[in-house]
Amino acid sequence: MELDSRDVYSRMLYVDCLDLLGRTEEADRISRGNLELAPVNTNVRISHADHLLRQGRWEEAEAYYRSINWVAWTIEDTAPVRDALRFLEKQRTLEAGEEESVTK
Repeated sequence: MELDSRDVYSRMLYVDCLDLLGRTEEADRISRGNLELAPVNTNVRISHADHLLRQGRWEEAEAYYRSINWVAWTIEDTAPVRDALRFLEKQRTLEAGEEESVTK
């Protein structure tokens, strides 16, 4: 199957499907390609951050979420990203707790 190289929205959906199928390398390649096609597109940046989150790449995902220009977005639009950032903070806290218990 070939993707239309200009249609980043179809490509974003394809990344979601590849992630669900466990085809992470291909999903990563296409997601990075989407960033190259539309580097300032907020939806593309959120899609890439979501992809990284699904892969457990917490710090990278957080960096992408935090790099998004939120000025043009409404409060309702930002709710999923705020939820993702809260999840990442909880994950960081859990990992810190595990490291602390291992060192004791």
